[in-house]
Amino acid sequence: MTGTAVLFVTVWWTIMTSASICKRSPLDADTAVATLNEVSLAPIAALSKIVLDAPNGKITLDENRQAIGTNFVTEVIKDDKGELISKVVKVIPNVQQRLGFSKAVFDKLIPPGRENPPCKKSYE
Repeated sequence: MTGTAVLFVTVWWTIMTSASICKRSPLDADTAVATLNEVSLAPIAALSKIVLDAPNGKITLDENRQAIGTNFVTEVIKDDKGELISKVVKVIPNVQQRLGFSKAVFDKLIPPGRENPPCKKSYE
């Protein structure tokens, strides 16, 4: 088992154990929450420092524990034999939750949707 897998199992076990403490002693829910906070913060902090070397590139986590990684834009085409294949059109490294905007600009936008963000050359 790799170090990353061990860390994920440890975090999962910690959260599940703390949750079961809360279920067994409902009158002592504050103690269960305190235990969860003390025990689970260390593995969560450790997760933020991990760089996962995945087959599709390096993956890290941002301050919201959202993945930052490489995206592959592909199109389906027919090869020489007439078979459908996936062709990589563009590789975009370090794609993150904020769609490439700075935190300040992204925080000013309303939630993303069909018309938001508007299509512009610059958002600064």
